[in-house]
Amino acid sequence: VVKNVSGYDMAKLHIGSIGTLGVIAEVSFKLTPLPRQESTILAAFDSAQACHSTAMAIFNSDVMPLSLMAFDANASRLGEVVDVPGASFLAIRLGGRPRTLARFERETLKLCNHGGPLSVEKIDGVNAGDLWRKLTDFGWRRDLRPAITARVAVLPTRVVDVAGDIGETEELDVAVVSQTGYGMSQVCWFGDPNAPPGLARKVLERARDAVRKLEGTLIVERCPVETKADFDVWDDGGGPMKIMRGLKEQYDPRGIINPGRFIGRI
Repeated sequence: VVKNVSGYDMAKLHIGSIGTLGVIAEVSFKLTPLPRQESTILAAFDSAQACHSTAMAIFNSDVMPLSLMAFDANASRLGEVVDVPGASFLAIRLGGRPRTLARFERETLKLCNHGGPLSVEKIDGVNAGDLWRKLTDFGWRRDLRPAITARVAVLPTRVVDVAGDIGETEELDVAVVSQTGYGMSQVCWFGDPNAPPGLARKVLERARDAVRKLEGTLIVERCPVETKADFDVWDDGGGPMKIMRGLKEQYDPRGIINPGRFIGRI
């Protein structure tokens, strides 16, 4: 148990500040036991809208998935995630005691079928592990390295708009993997790694403008080094910047801890 007698949620404060407010010298974790049994359900849809609507239905239901991820056809093709026809896919990882797991499976299958899928299947064992490995590693595998990677945060109800509003470019293919229930998406652009830096800036400016119209934020995780020189990878931070600068002045008044590392060059 973390005692936050200072009035701050200290754990979130220091983890979220990425080393700009202090140095974490020691950490203790409380681990949750692995579920007794697990299963994975994969549903394919002919549209992103149907996929994300189903994901939100599951997220807002009594089902408590261990993982809930949506991914588009480009992510599936480039990452060799699944060999199933469809425009958008939803992977649901379930776990628990046998009776609990059986109930979660029934409810999940019912909700998936209600969403009008092209197909729904249950995946177990090695195949399920392989699917989740490919999804969690997407965008970071050495043999599948995108030219640009960004993390997009919007309201869960707007996740479906991320891929459509960012859109394709003539030079690069875009692939999106989302955690719909939390409003988070990983957007990867694949193409010539030696493309001019100006192209990356053009793509990112367009994407950030689109995300801001969705009232979200876009953080760049990978791009050419030259692009970082005149493009803020952290976005502008918006209204909370005043509070963040106040915390920085309070915890590090001399500005010696990771200067310029975070949003707004804090």
